[in-house]
Amino acid sequence: MPHKFWLGGYAIIATLLLPLAYLRLAWCGLRDPAYLQGWRQRLGQTTVRPAATPRDVRIWLHAVSVGELRSLAPLIRRLRAVLPTECLYLTTTTPGGISTIRALWGDTIAHSFLPFDAPYAVRRFLGQLRPTLALVAENEIWPTLFAACHARNIPVALINARVSARSWRGYQLLSTLFRPLLSRLCLVAAQSELDAGRFRNLGVSAEQVRVPGNLKFDLELPAELDDRVIHIRRELLRHRPAWLAASTHEGEEAMLLRVLQRVRSEHPQLLLILAPRHPVRAEAVLQLCRREGFTNVARRSLGQRPGEGDAVYILDTLGELLPFCGATEVVFVGGSLVPHGGHNVLEPAALGIPILIGRHYHNFCDAVEALVEVGAARIVQDTGQLMSNLSQWLSDAELRTAAGRRGRQVIHANRGSTLRLLDDLAPWLPD
Repeated sequence: MPHKFWLGGYAIIATLLLPLAYLRLAWCGLRDPAYLQGWRQRLGQTTVRPAATPRDVRIWLHAVSVGELRSLAPLIRRLRAVLPTECLYLTTTTPGGISTIRALWGDTIAHSFLPFDAPYAVRRFLGQLRPTLALVAENEIWPTLFAACHARNIPVALINARVSARSWRGYQLLSTLFRPLLSRLCLVAAQSELDAGRFRNLGVSAEQVRVPGNLKFDLELPAELDDRVIHIRRELLRHRPAWLAASTHEGEEAMLLRVLQRVRSEHPQLLLILAPRHPVRAEAVLQLCRREGFTNVARRSLGQRPGEGDAVYILDTLGELLPFCGATEVVFVGGSLVPHGGHNVLEPAALGIPILIGRHYHNFCDAVEALVEVGAARIVQDTGQLMSNLSQWLSDAELRTAAGRRGRQVIHANRGSTLRLLDDLAPWLPD
């Protein structure tokens, strides 16, 4: 009874908040029109017809945004090798996620936005899709959706699962709501033993928890990547030394620009490539650059190229972070100088690029610490440490090469999570 009471209260609040959710989408749409698309999908409208019979296989995979979708690519490739395309359905939460699906798979896999976690939207979505298995990536735990799947006898697996210390404490405080939902999962495939222990503490039985590892270690580099890297270095950077600040958040760019001013006294040709996590912030980042004294700033989305004297280049397009990463000497991973939790450090490591990251990296704790242990990455506590480490790596090509080589070795040593996950999922997959 207490769980039903909490679940009912949550459903009422989620329904009442729907107008605010649409107002937020409209506000985001003023800066990025992509947010104005798919509004009916967020109320449960799918892009496929219902399955012909209840026995038809339909595996539904959900990933919140770009990085999570990329981590599922090897798994989806293997599922597509043995299942008809119409058996798979993808959902995501952000326009960037939709763009990533189209970039990776075009229109060969049906996809839509995930519906809001309100009863009407969830019932409509599940009623149209009728999945036989739900695979939800990382930490996307939605009470109404999970409860509705359980009521329809749809097994739900949390894959590449992780839970931060902050989220873990929140789930413990709301254990009456979350513990029954998590205990009904058919599988929790955790990224690490630490994550597995936290899920067990939240009520998931030991038999339901497996640790196949982090799927992001199995990332697949595009076949044309080397050609794109060469083109960027030759045509855009003109072989200048470049430093990429990837997935930066508000508050970080100002610190990075001040570091750039100081480092350019030793490396006057250095170009900072600023890639804000949300490209819609590009205009605000441009104005910030000008206030900090960088008046000539080029933007990728406008087709501009950095001039010989330009110190900053704004990378405000989707799908180009990886080749730009491979074309630079050092990568700083954003969301870490501010308390956001950091972003994916494995892509630069796979490309053999040394990595700098701030102290707020709890979203990728195991990966960061594995790279730091072998010297492929360094944690910086403040802008002073960022400047000194950046300057050292820029000044020593042999040191950079050695760090990059060790990063690639870490990636290679941790591959295989996708195959282990498929073994764990075998009881719920079709023969």
